[in-house]
Amino acid sequence: MAIFTEILTGITLPVLVLAALGWFAQRRLAFDLDTLSRLMVNVILPAALIHFLTSAEIPLIEIWPTAWFVLLQFAVHYVMGYGLALILGQGAEMRHMFGWLIAFPNSGNYGLPLIALTFPSDFLLHQTVAVSAHMVLVSTAGIWLMARGGPDGPSVAKLLFGSPVLPAVAAGLALKGFEVSLPVAIATPLELMGDALTPMALFLLGAQLTTVTTETARGPLASTAAIKLLAAPAVTWALAVATGFPDAMVAFFVVGTATPTGIMLAIFAAQYRAQPQFVSAIVFFTTVLSALTVTGWIFAMRLAGLMP
Repeated sequence: MAIFTEILTGITLPVLVLAALGWFAQRRLAFDLDTLSRLMVNVILPAALIHFLTSAEIPLIEIWPTAWFVLLQFAVHYVMGYGLALILGQGAEMRHMFGWLIAFPNSGNYGLPLIALTFPSDFLLHQTVAVSAHMVLVSTAGIWLMARGGPDGPSVAKLLFGSPVLPAVAAGLALKGFEVSLPVAIATPLELMGDALTPMALFLLGAQLTTVTTETARGPLASTAAIKLLAAPAVTWALAVATGFPDAMVAFFVVGTATPTGIMLAIFAAQYRAQPQFVSAIVFFTTVLSALTVTGWIFAMRLAGLMP
């Protein structure tokens, strides 16, 4: 019990306290969330991704297993969500949405700070790969599935180049792959942006949660939250062990998967009118419940001897 309390107070609660600060500040001061979101997506996140990719000490080749495993677990979790929707008798649109709700974790706003507090610094590079993969998936296939047939559906060019996130990932991978050292005048601002990512991401997460609604059916809500927070990390654990990853990476994948559903999904669902109330409710409740479930999974990883 003492270890569980230590994890809760030392890792999980600091993450949620910053998010709570954003929630209360937004309720009181009513920031322009569109501006804050654009600042995060178009400036801070791309700069941080380039910094994490170029400054990591481990070779680039060591992150390729992370990349393919993130895509594998995403596919498996998507099938889990789709299957749950079939069991609940949901229509075609909701089946796809259930898949995204299970498969798309908050690997950026929540995951990056969580991994930074829980694992050695080199694991931030692995988490950067996860964030990059998830951003690519949700900003291409995710938006296409939500927007298809609607009047606001984006073009392929806009999906690929509508934000600097994908070009930033490509630039960071190229610089790291060719071992290019950035000049101090560029590297230092990127590092400062990287340092700003954690508090800004959590603050924005809390502020964005003020916009979500929780008016939805309790049965699908409870089952989806349970699959996302409990079943998905357990399946990831089994997948990582079965594919031969070392203990520390198994723990990394499990903890990263245990994060709540990503709020970007709620933003896009609202924009393209794809079940926004249900998506927002899942984001809200999984974020609230993650205080206990994420702590529990970190505790389980320690008990299993997979992490110190």
